[in-house]
Amino acid sequence: MFKHYEHCRYRGVDGVVIACINFFTEEVQRLVQSDIPVVTIDHVFDGRIAVVSNNIQGMEDLVSYILKRGTERSLFRFFVRF
Repeated sequence: MFKHYEHCRYRGVDGVVIACINFFTEEVQRLVQSDIPVVTIDHVFDGRIAVVSNNIQGMEDLVSYILKRGTERSLFRFFVRF
């Protein structure tokens, strides 16, 4: 089984987007520290590009949109990790 870095090299990728993963594993750390261009989603590594979302504004926009559409029955379920 390939590790992240070896798999990227095998596939000849131009870059990698990393999201929804444990960013602190040895495999991810090796990939981030390699010469392969990396963009992370909602996690910042020094010297790498990151896309960071604004979850509060995103939820406000979502609720506003749903209410404007006249939705009568909606379920919002979310979890907050600290």
